[in-house]
Amino acid sequence: WDNRVCVSCQSTGQLLGTRILGDVPNTRKGCIPRLAVSLDGEIIVSGTSSRAVHTWNRTTGELGVLEGPASRVHLVAVSPDGQIIVVASASGVVGLYNSAT
Repeated sequence: WDNRVCVSCQSTGQLLGTRILGDVPNTRKGCIPRLAVSLDGEIIVSGTSSRAVHTWNRTTGELGVLEGPASRVHLVAVSPDGQIIVVASASGVVGLYNSAT
């Protein structure tokens, strides 16, 4: 175990990128229970039970943190065009975020 998250294309197996978990704030070792990847593989979003929502732009390498919900993150998704990030929480609130900001 080297604390690395690897993202690959399901259909081709091509490695899209890696990120060391220590680079992502508030992420516990081995725990990324909710993960979404845009169709083009450029935007990666993770959500945790600690209410943290993190983004990773694979092209620029930029890491981001979204102001998450007031309760556990149950689901993260990225719209087909990669422009909108969807976050659903345990309290039933659904948040929509612009992936460019």
